[in-house]
Amino acid sequence: MSTDVELYDVDPAETASKVETVVRTWVNDGFCRLEEILILSPHRTKAKTSLANYSKIGEWPMVYLMRERFSTGAMIVVDGGSTLV
Repeated sequence: MSTDVELYDVDPAETASKVETVVRTWVNDGFCRLEEILILSPHRTKAKTSLANYSKIGEWPMVYLMRERFSTGAMIVVDGGSTLV
């Protein structure tokens, strides 16, 4: 199992584009399937994230799931199949 970590310093306006590039690479290279991808955020609402104005990332619809409360805040989830959450 790989323990590689990928970190990117991206302008908020370029977040969606970078996420699309990373997801496409991971899926095309067989690293994972779409349904295995989660996008986590420390923000309590989608509106406070740099992906707030996006309903899709690339060709995949975004799905937003809000949990009541985590010890470190809320979570945005990327859901699978033909869907990117």
